[in-house]
Amino acid sequence: MDYHYLKTMQINETINTTTTTTEQTDNYSYTTSFQANRIKFWILLSLQLCSVPCFLYIFRQFALKKKLRETIHQHVILLLLIISFLFVTIASSLTLAYMYTSQVYPASDTFCSLWNWFHYSVNIINLFLMGFASIERNWLIFHYCPLVCCVVYPPIFYAAAIFIHTCESSYDYTQLLCTC
Repeated sequence: MDYHYLKTMQINETINTTTTTTEQTDNYSYTTSFQANRIKFWILLSLQLCSVPCFLYIFRQFALKKKLRETIHQHVILLLLIISFLFVTIASSLTLAYMYTSQVYPASDTFCSLWNWFHYSVNIINLFLMGFASIERNWLIFHYCPLVCCVVYPPIFYAAAIFIHTCESSYDYTQLLCTC
């Protein structure tokens, strides 16, 4: 009788321990594993370290060659390079920091809102500029008006969508860009 009672108690303890362990791991569930994020970190870091010198070389060429700066159809390319450089150096660095730790730091709503605003604004500016560059030769008559719209509209739109809306944000600091 004591043996059966003792066995039942051990099984109940095992079930309770397993339940507790499961509950604890559910609080820290990641979209991808820590090891997968580390692999992504090293790949993205190596690509970022290769791209920055390329950007600097192209900027140097624009600075040294007056014809590149003065040709009007090169302005959209230069602007696209500048915006892409900002994305690679700032937005990608924030993503790398997340990939290295699998945690957003600093874990605050303000930081997550600013990160989202910057990330999406720069991405959309790049898309607008690429779209504009693909049809630019037909629009040269308008000069800089479309370029200004390409650069100004996305940050204003995302500022309104992220900061001015009346909904309360709930961020998950264990996810990339603090997404829910």
